Amino acid sequence: MKAIDYYAHHNRLADWHPVEKAIFAFSHLFLVLLLKSPAVSAFVFLTMSLAAVAVAGIPWRRYLALLSLPLVFLLISIVPLAVSVAPAGTVPASLLQSGDIFGWQAYIAAAGARQAFVLCLSAYAGVSCMYFFILTTPFSGVAFALRHLRVPQVFIELTAVTYRFIFVLVVKAEETYKAQKSRAGYRGWRSSLQSLSSLTANLFIQTMREARAVQLAVDARGGAEMAQRTSNGYRLRPYAWAAAFILLSLSFSIGLIF
Repeated sequence: MKAIDYYAHHNRLADWHPVEKAIFAFSHLFLVLLLKSPAVSAFVFLTMSLAAVAVAGIPWRRYLALLSLPLVFLLISIVPLAVSVAPAGTVPASLLQSGDIFGWQAYIAAAGARQAFVLCLSAYAGVSCMYFFILTTPFSGVAFALRHLRVPQVFIELTAVTYRFIFVLVVKAEETYKAQKSRAGYRGWRSSLQSLSSLTANLFIQTMREARAVQLAVDARGGAEMAQRTSNGYRLRPYAWAAAFILLSLSFSIGLIF
C-alpha cells in the first residue's frame, strides 16, 4: 500500500488531469468486460503495462511484483473452471487430460480450459487498467475525479477518511510489532500467540485514537477546502485524448477482427 501511494505521487503522469487517466483506463476496462476477447485482453494488458512502465516511469520489477499479488485469487477462480469431476467411466467431449481420484474422474475439457484462459486474460487486463490508474493518480486526483462525476460529497469524505485510516492502521501495526519484538516477543509458539493476540486487541483502539487525531489535524489545516484549491491546477491535454481514442479504437477493431 505504501509503495502504491509513493508511486502515485512520484511518476511522470502524477500532474496530469485525473479525468483523462480515468477515462483512458476505465474505457479499456469496460471494453475488456464487454467483448471478453483474448486478443483484446492481451492488447489492453500490454498497452496499460507499457503506459505504466515506459510512460509513467513505474519500475518494471515493482510492477511485476504488484501483478503477482492477485495471482492467488486468480488461480482459485480458474481451477474450478478448468477442472471438472464426474463419475468414473464418463467420457466427456474434447477431453484434454483426466485422472481417477477415489473412484471419481477428474478431467480437463477443451471448453473448460478455454473458459479459464479467457478469464485469466480478462482478469489481468482489468488489473492492469486499475493499476495504471492508481499508480499514476494521487488520492487528491481521485477525489477531484469523483467530484467531476458528481459523486456525493459525503461519499468522497468517507473515502478519504478510509484511505487515511489504512495508513494509520499499517503504521500502528508496525510500531506495535517492533515494540513487542524488542520485549522478546515472537520467540516461540506460545510467545507468538500471546504477542499476536495482544497486538490484535490493542491495534483497533490505538488506530482509532490515531485516526481521530489525524482527522482533527487535517480539518485544522483546511481539509477538503485545501484539496479543492490545489486540484484546480489540472489542465486538459488534447493530444492525450487523441491517443486514448486511437488506442481504444484499435482495441475495439482487434475485438471485431479476432
